[in-house]
This record gives sequence, structure tokens and C-alpha cells, in this order.
Amino acid sequence: MDTLVLMAHGSRDADAVRELADLGGAVRAAHGGPLEMGVLEFPGALPSIQEAFDRAVASGARKIVGQPLLLFCGDHNHGDMPEQVALLRSRHPGVQVSLGSHLGIHDDLLDIVGERAAAALESLGAPSGDTALLLVGRGTYRPEANADLFKIARLCWERLQPHWGLVEAAFVSLAPPGVPEGLRRCAALGARRVVVVPYFLNTGTLVKRIAQQAAETARELPGVQVAVAAHLGLDPRCIGLILRRTEEAARGLPAVGYAAGGLR
Repeated sequence: MDTLVLMAHGSRDADAVRELADLGGAVRAAHGGPLEMGVLEFPGALPSIQEAFDRAVASGARKIVGQPLLLFCGDHNHGDMPEQVALLRSRHPGVQVSLGSHLGIHDDLLDIVGERAAAALESLGAPSGDTALLLVGRGTYRPEANADLFKIARLCWERLQPHWGLVEAAFVSLAPPGVPEGLRRCAALGARRVVVVPYFLNTGTLVKRIAQQAAETARELPGVQVAVAAHLGLDPRCIGLILRRTEEAARGLPAVGYAAGGLR
């Protein structure tokens, strides 16, 4: 069996580090084979990606699948993760390594969004035509990756009809519209209840910023109730999708792409 190396972004936030370690443990248990985890930024409690590769090689791995824990094909997935694999190949030329795809757009992730939104809405009442869902992603300098969040929002809207009136998208960094703009747009379009769903695998500085910005903006919108849902988190469907992308890479299947449709 190929050794799996999970390639995460990393965080300074202690809660994020703990949650990421828990995710790695859950993937390890489901994978049933050798697994290491490393982070692109802020190594410490978790090793760097290169350290994780070195641990795999030291344990005897000669075939490795590097699997990014990334939802979108943004800058990190497009540039940093391939560079990490190229560095491994230069340092360990006898090791065969495959790079997995980002998780992409998938039905399971859309289902989780709907469930997170419904759970948060319980504090505000049943969904109706004046209820909006604001899906918030990280944001990137790559327009095609940002466009995918809007595609996800549209797919969620199709699934949630006729119970939700609106599904909008916003970003917490690097790209407009921001969380305040997204909430104001929902209110301007007639929403009187808005559920904000952070579209993130794990918590961290940005997920907490989303909640803070949502609370601050809600005070500016009289008559509008705002609730913040949980992020995707440690869900069995996320774990299953991670392993699916790993298997695809091991089999040499093409990465999830825009031309391929994404719902694979």
C-alpha cells in the first residue's frame, strides 16, 4: 500500500492545530495504512510537509501519495503543493510520489453545508422565503477558484429550494465581496434571517474572523437575525472524500478540474 502524506496549510491557532491533528487521526484510522501529516506553514506541533515526507521515507516508503487538504485549486494547490512534491523528488530521487487533487466540488460537501445551515437555523426558526444562506470561503487571487465558491452557492440553492430564499457567497480574505458586504447584500435583497456557513475544513484564525465580522455587521442591520453555522469539520464524508482523492492519485487518474465537472 502506498504511504499517504496529508499536506495541510497549517495555522498559528491552537484550536486549528488540534482539529487538524484529529482529522489526520481519523483519516489514518479509515485509511488503514501508513500515514504522515505535514503543514505548509507554521510547523511546530505538526511537522512541515518535508519533515512528513522524510518520516515516510525513513519508515521505508518507496511509493507516496501526497494529498492536499485543500477545498479549492487556489494558489497553494496550484503552486505550493506541486513545489513541495518536486522538492521531495529532488531530495529522494528513488521515491515515487503522486500528488492528489484538491477536494473540489462534491455532493457530499454540499450535503454537509445544508446540514450545518439547518442546524444553525434552529435558533432562528424554520426556513422561509426571507431566509438566506451566506457561504463564506477563504478567497484567493485565482479567479477560477473564487468562481467555484459561487458555483457551490448556486448548487446549494438548487438543493435547498423552496425552503431558502437566497444563497449568496462571500470571502473572508483576498477577494471581494467580504463578509460584511455579503450580509448587507442579503439584507438588501429582503432577507430577514441569514445563516453564515464557513466553507472550511477546519477551524482557525479565518473561521473565527468570519464569526466576528458577522456579529459586528449584524449590529448594523436592524431587523435582520444572523447566525453562524459550524464549518465542514471532522465529518466522515470529508474523510471519505480525502481518501477518494488519494485513491485517484494512486491510480493515476486526472486531477479534479473545471473542465471535468468537479462532481466526481
